[in-house]
Amino acid sequence: MKNSRYYSSKLQKLFRLLKREYGKVQKVTFDEPVDAVIQAILSEIMTDSGAQSTVRKLASHFVDWNDLRVSRPDEITDVIGKENSDIKDTISILTQVLYAIYKRYDIISLKVLKGMGKRSARQALSKLEAISPFVCDYVMLTALQGHTMPLTAKITEYLKEQDFVHPDANETEIQAFLTRQIPASKAHEFFSLLRRESEKGSVRAKLKSAEKRETKRKSASKPKRKRTKASISKKKK
Repeated sequence: MKNSRYYSSKLQKLFRLLKREYGKVQKVTFDEPVDAVIQAILSEIMTDSGAQSTVRKLASHFVDWNDLRVSRPDEITDVIGKENSDIKDTISILTQVLYAIYKRYDIISLKVLKGMGKRSARQALSKLEAISPFVCDYVMLTALQGHTMPLTAKITEYLKEQDFVHPDANETEIQAFLTRQIPASKAHEFFSLLRRESEKGSVRAKLKSAEKRETKRKSASKPKRKRTKASISKKKK
């Protein structure tokens, strides 16, 4: 990514500010990768807390995830309690992915991926019908201990708007940059904090206030131009 050194220092500053603003993060892990898949699919159009709440609704209503797989879209919509084009698309993706898992493994489970290497597991995930890069990255991070950085549209938009990445960088470049800057041991923490910030914008407001104060300070510290005798006489003429 262009100007990596410049954005690297800004990103590290952001990480410190996020930790100060939101405090400690409870690490989310999934023993069954399919649970992470469902959480991630919902997370692409919902807030993190909204997705968690929806997963609980689905889990309490359906017998298991295979029951969810074979259920009618209108029944799933009723359980979720929302009806719009995004929800309809998400439900379609959800059932397509569950069908793809069942078709490949004859069971709604992805525990087989835990016995693979990280690269092989990622390849197996990415080949599932209708699965998105975000879902793959989320599953790798939370269920398979991979070193990656899931990017929602809001996260990408936030990073560009706040000048933490180059405005011309694409998603692949941004993800590679973040993964290089944030070590594996901190990846989940940074992702969780950054996601929360992209949804709430608490630090963004503080950064803007700080920038305004800094601009005022610099303006006030500029020495005033002294009026010389020559300039005074010129004005009189």
